[in-house]
Amino acid sequence: MNEGKILLCDLSKGKIGEDESSFFGSLIIAKLQLAALKRISIPENDRKDFFLYVDEFQNFATATFAELVSEARKYRLATILAHQSISQIENRDIVKVILANVGTTICFKTANPEDEQFILPIFSPEVSKHEIANLPLYNFYMKVAVGQAEDTFLAKVNNFTAKGNEETAETVIESSRKQYATSVDDLDQPVSVEKVAKPTAKVKNTNTTKPAKKPKIEEAKSHVEPRAVEPAAKPKQVKKTTKLAKVAAGKGSKNPWQMTPER
Repeated sequence: MNEGKILLCDLSKGKIGEDESSFFGSLIIAKLQLAALKRISIPENDRKDFFLYVDEFQNFATATFAELVSEARKYRLATILAHQSISQIENRDIVKVILANVGTTICFKTANPEDEQFILPIFSPEVSKHEIANLPLYNFYMKVAVGQAEDTFLAKVNNFTAKGNEETAETVIESSRKQYATSVDDLDQPVSVEKVAKPTAKVKNTNTTKPAKKPKIEEAKSHVEPRAVEPAAKPKQVKKTTKLAKVAAGKGSKNPWQMTPER
């Protein structure tokens, strides 16, 4: 974008499919929006004009594109949107945002009443109701807003006849290919896995300490030998050792009430 290069993208549904066309188109538009926002670091007078042409715009009408139209103008990114009918865009809010931010509106003949409902207020009061639907072939209404809004005018597309020199055309094409194009052979070459992913190096274990051996656990014997049960021992009788005990038994001292402790 900053170098003024040209990028042509063929996103035909018949070649790559409907879903693929919508996906790649949205991806390219998002990349262009990001490139435009990065111009914030460039002085406004030094920003080069860049033009984005989008055919069959209804396939890429997303909220992201609405932001691109409303915010990218200050980054010198101009958008030229072409589609057959406004009714092809399901989100009407996107239509309103785009129509509010475009500077130039061109409308050919359309027989869809919904299109006239959105477009007619732009060309009023010069264009009346049903006049857009009755336009002759190759005729169109145009409203230009440069600084201030101009009156709507009617114009016609001329039938151009191709004129030129084939040798000059081949020279221009060859020069353009050398500056901007990439060889198809370079794009079709397979990518080597070895160049992309390097094998990870094995990490050696520098720890020389040997792990301690686990102690062996002896298995318990499953056979238990029976033992004889010994009878409980009889309690020993305690001998009475005091003189009082002897007196109680009728032995010992003559005085039955006198107690003499043993030494």
